[in-house]
Amino acid sequence: SEGRREQTVVTDQDNAILFHSAPPGVERVRRELLDFARAANAALAEIGFPLCPGGIMAGNPEHCLEATEWRERVAGRIRAPAPPGRLGGHIFFDFRPLAGNAGLAENLRAWLGEVAAGSRLFLRMLVAKALQAEPPLGRIRKFRTDDGEHAGTLDLKSNGTRIYVDAARALALGLGIAETNTSQRLRLAGRRLGVDE
Repeated sequence: SEGRREQTVVTDQDNAILFHSAPPGVERVRRELLDFARAANAALAEIGFPLCPGGIMAGNPEHCLEATEWRERVAGRIRAPAPPGRLGGHIFFDFRPLAGNAGLAENLRAWLGEVAAGSRLFLRMLVAKALQAEPPLGRIRKFRTDDGEHAGTLDLKSNGTRIYVDAARALALGLGIAETNTSQRLRLAGRRLGVDE
């Protein structure tokens, strides 16, 4: 959500590191960056941003990758997408740079736009994932609320905004739109498709 500039009141950490290094120095650079990232993740947790339960944080070696490694990883997800229920890496398409060489992120985004727009199967999977979201509507003017620990409440993220976020992501990637914000993605997609705002 922060990559889309849509952070809600309660959020956990989702962050990563993209770096560039010549092959002999990649592991040394990664070790240094991981030390920094783990300390940053811990500090953010201490001030109220919980650690990501899925481990999508820069302190995780899987999310501290050299530019070529990121391309290989993302290309794998695009060329062989998981079924919609297991399309876990979709948030990787919402990244934005926070510090350092923003050109690395811009280059990755440009490459990503080309590769994603050319994969109909991947885009179809993204759309199928978006369509799995159901609005929390019950029968006759009633909302379907959560059970269990949060009984009687509505999860507006999972049962409200998710369909828009997921659909806008699929549209943007399919049309080669580099924007990550959901509203902007929808506006730009509408203009490209000739849809009245």
